[in-house]
Amino acid sequence: MCSRVLFCNIGWTKYYRGQIDDIPKNGGGYNENNIGHECYNFFNNNGVYFGYVQSKENRITLSKIDANTDINADSLDDVLVVWTATPPSGKKRIIGWYEHATVYSTLQIVPDDVKQNRTNFNNCVEYNIKAESSNVYLIPENERGEDYYLETPGRNVWFADGKDNGKVNKEKREKAEKLKAKAIELFDIYKSKINNQISEIENEIATKTEQTQKQKELINAQIKALENLEGSDVIGLGKQRKGQGLFRNQLIEKYGKCCLCGITNKQLLIASHLKSWADSDKNEKVDENNGLLLCPNHDKLVDKYMISFDEDGKILISKALSTNDLILMNIVVDKKIKITAGNEYFIRWHRNKFYELEEQRKPSKD
Repeated sequence: MCSRVLFCNIGWTKYYRGQIDDIPKNGGGYNENNIGHECYNFFNNNGVYFGYVQSKENRITLSKIDANTDINADSLDDVLVVWTATPPSGKKRIIGWYEHATVYSTLQIVPDDVKQNRTNFNNCVEYNIKAESSNVYLIPENERGEDYYLETPGRNVWFADGKDNGKVNKEKREKAEKLKAKAIELFDIYKSKINNQISEIENEIATKTEQTQKQKELINAQIKALENLEGSDVIGLGKQRKGQGLFRNQLIEKYGKCCLCGITNKQLLIASHLKSWADSDKNEKVDENNGLLLCPNHDKLVDKYMISFDEDGKILISKALSTNDLILMNIVVDKKIKITAGNEYFIRWHRNKFYELEEQRKPSKD
């Protein structure tokens, strides 16, 4: 069992990514008239998460997490932080974890580059907990059911030390140990679940990569045998997914058709990540909001950042694409997709990458 565990109760949101339409509810009186700084607790900042919990006098006594810690210590590493919140209607429950986190005794200010990304609530710049993205787990709102109920004491920061006015209370100690054990057990189960999902998708990608190589070899052989044919073009081999892939199934259920052209044939539909697999953390890799369901042509265009979407969801088209490209690839210049609180972060990430690459591209001569 983890020896260092800290329970932090915060306001309730869906995503904790700082969206205007997803501000914290409950979590204390401050959130009734203000925007709680926890609104950014699960916002990936180049591989680092900065968490905030409102503590008494803005201090966290680190020696209450680990009795061997110097009372004057500024920070404490390797802490399992259990984030809890209460929805607008219902009981308090676990909404996520930071594993191997660093907890600070006093409030810190996020780096300047992180401030620049907090455009919606630019005054929310304080944090007292930090963790690497590989150690952060957020339970999707629709999965935060009764299994995650956890009735910890009604304070924002709880050390689960079983003390009452500074003295150990046997009954409270036993209750605290049970709650701590439950939180750790639930974490182990959820962590295993997420890791299994990621492994499943990675295996699908590896399988398709092998299949793609064989397909390319076959195509090359066919081309050599049919040298009198011209203009052969194969699109979308590298991004195909197995039919039963979890991420793809989620997108099929959510969209049911290509988000850009409306094709409904499931055999032709591809689950395309907005924030690339390599750049996504564990939560983002399996988050359906990080994907669009696309036909092979449009999947390839999104994958290569040849098209993206503005703040309103209207399609952005690379200057490198010719008028003929637009016609052949079935790109409708006034096409829009729906921007939601869930996908806004991922659309913005993709758009920034699009603009970055667009600066390096040469315009089409057409």
